[in-house]
Amino acid sequence: MLPGPTLVKKCGECAGLFKQRTLTSGNTCGATYWTDGRMAAPMLPRTPALVRCPHCSAVLWAKGLEEADSFQTYLGFLIFEEDEAVREAYDPLPFYGIPEFGEFAGSAGLSPEDEFRARTQA
Repeated sequence: MLPGPTLVKKCGECAGLFKQRTLTSGNTCGATYWTDGRMAAPMLPRTPALVRCPHCSAVLWAKGLEEADSFQTYLGFLIFEEDEAVREAYDPLPFYGIPEFGEFAGSAGLSPEDEFRARTQA
């Protein structure tokens, strides 16, 4: 697993900023598969479809969040170019939270595909 840049996302409800990790590469070695299609791979973590804003606790679709900025991080012997001032400015920001099933169950207005994704995540 090779981490990618850390994204700084903006909440659509309160405009608060929070961080999201990304991957440059990953693999499914050592993954566990279930008959319902679920897969858990320690070297390929997934970004959840729904995230919770750490500031206002709003439940938001990860794919629809505005990206405010991004920055690279150091990884052992690999050193990525980065703007130190940008990284230091965003270091104190919290990462997104993962909502519980009850926070989004029965949400009105979900398309069948979105409801399926939300229930699969739960």
